[in-house]
Amino acid sequence: MFDWRTALGFLGIFLGLTWLFQWILLHVFHFRYSALFLSGCWVIVFFNSNLATVLHLLGARWLSDEFRYLWVIEIFITSAILYLSYRWSKQNELFNKLANTFLCFAMVVNGIGTAAVHYKTVTRISARYEANETNVGPAPHADIVWILMDEYAASSELAERFGFKNPLDTFLVDQGFVILRNVRSRSDRTLYSINSIFNLDETIEPYSFIYGHYSLKNNAWSRILAERGYRFINMSFFDIGDQPHAYSLNYYNETLLMRLIEGTPIKPLLQAHFKKLYYYVFQQEDKPETGYNGYILAELDKRLRDDDNRRPTFFWAHLLIPHGPHYRFDGRNLRRIPENDSDDVKKGYVEYLSYGNSVLENLWKSHPQLKSKIVIISGDHGARFDFIKGPDRTRPFCAVYMPGSGDSSALNGIQYISQLSAFLLHQ
Repeated sequence: MFDWRTALGFLGIFLGLTWLFQWILLHVFHFRYSALFLSGCWVIVFFNSNLATVLHLLGARWLSDEFRYLWVIEIFITSAILYLSYRWSKQNELFNKLANTFLCFAMVVNGIGTAAVHYKTVTRISARYEANETNVGPAPHADIVWILMDEYAASSELAERFGFKNPLDTFLVDQGFVILRNVRSRSDRTLYSINSIFNLDETIEPYSFIYGHYSLKNNAWSRILAERGYRFINMSFFDIGDQPHAYSLNYYNETLLMRLIEGTPIKPLLQAHFKKLYYYVFQQEDKPETGYNGYILAELDKRLRDDDNRRPTFFWAHLLIPHGPHYRFDGRNLRRIPENDSDDVKKGYVEYLSYGNSVLENLWKSHPQLKSKIVIISGDHGARFDFIKGPDRTRPFCAVYMPGSGDSSALNGIQYISQLSAFLLHQ
């Protein structure tokens, strides 16, 4: 449904601010060209925050292939500026007309650009779906369990960068897993990397985080699995396919207000000097990993125990381990570490990762039925710190368990972690 309350609230705030700034410029500073100045400021704000994209996707919740809601809101806003400028600044009529013409033109151009990007996004997703939907082998009958450990780097990277020999490798190999030691991710950003997994190795990053959300909700892989009889259980903070998020963290600008301030000085200002207000307004937790990880682990444990095997199931569990900036020392409380403190970051990252290893080992031991399922344990990308640059940030951990006689040679030929989804469709 179209979020009328949010849209009208935004419109009220916009008109109120326009009136207030216009009044101050005219009556306090006696600024003759207030309309021109104010129009230019709004254009800058709109472009920085991708307003057209935000408004389009707000309308797209109701009818994704239509753009008329975007145009209606843009025309309404532009008409309001035209009226207010004419009402309060008749003496500067020429400048007001020029300013408003420019503002209207900028909004239309931005809207057309948004429409073009949306069309390209929809076309790419459809192409990935059709290419894999029409050219796959028999669907795997085993359940698929994918446990994604956010920012878990490849074991070779751990040894080289952190001086840590990962004992999880030995444990998993002993259980029959194949370690994919040379795979990479398509991106070092979580939303984009997961997009490539669910859109079957999509090599082009989404236009923005907003379109990242859109591509994930309309992804190709979960649609194909559903057509092959799979049910999808989403245990993450993203909306994926037709399954809503299991736990809300308000990451990646999920709300309209967060999207509006992204890329402007307002967000870092609030985070630095008004921390409590920022967390209250955006309903974020200071240490979200505590509640989130505990909930996802409990949910995964419950779902695995309650599985009745009536139909194949795809379990997707996304854990924020060993993702910073909070790290668990000695398996106890989380502690925040500044990213520029590389020694403490390395220690905290390794200890949190070791804690994650114990969680994975206990999960495997507690659920012997996992041996009859396809199990993937991976990172979304590599470790992402200031002292790690370039391609090394895209080297995630990845281990795959195939029940029976899995083709390890074919698995070792996979170059990107996102190719695993297509690989499973062809088994």
